[in-house]
Amino acid sequence: MSRRFSDSEIAEFFTAHFAHRLTALLCIAKRSEQADFWHGRGDVYCASIEGSFIMFRMFVEFLGLESYRQPSGEHDLRPRSLKKRRDTDVMLDNFGLPLAQSNDFGPHRALVARVHDGVSKATAHLTYEANDFFDSGRDYMPALKELVRVIHLRLYKPLGRDFELHPDLQRLYERA
Repeated sequence: MSRRFSDSEIAEFFTAHFAHRLTALLCIAKRSEQADFWHGRGDVYCASIEGSFIMFRMFVEFLGLESYRQPSGEHDLRPRSLKKRRDTDVMLDNFGLPLAQSNDFGPHRALVARVHDGVSKATAHLTYEANDFFDSGRDYMPALKELVRVIHLRLYKPLGRDFELHPDLQRLYERA
């Protein structure tokens, strides 16, 4: 078990760290709803998708989970190896909450595991033909929706909080 954060540290994480990271996670989803937003902005699109992929990986691991590939080729989630955990790693238990369980993702467990593995390879390694199991166009948005649901279920709801985003993205969500 790691050190539990103080109330002021928890407040800082919600207003600064989580607001920033949720904005990076969700930008691609919200901006994709604007039909003309990406036109002529390939650089912004590339940065947004990479940032979202990195945050996807970070949040799955923050919840206390990691993906693995079974001998059958199917993907699944399991508890993250705490042997690998450093004193500086921040996870749910720093907030006085239990780590997430694989079954929190219900029938979407394999999808989230497949996406976690795919985005991990796509952002951490320069690979070629290593993600034959991952189709970002098909898999990413449904997995993202599930991850956001579990983040809310395991972090925000137990602490009586709601998502905060950077102001420009927050305004887009308020209009929806």
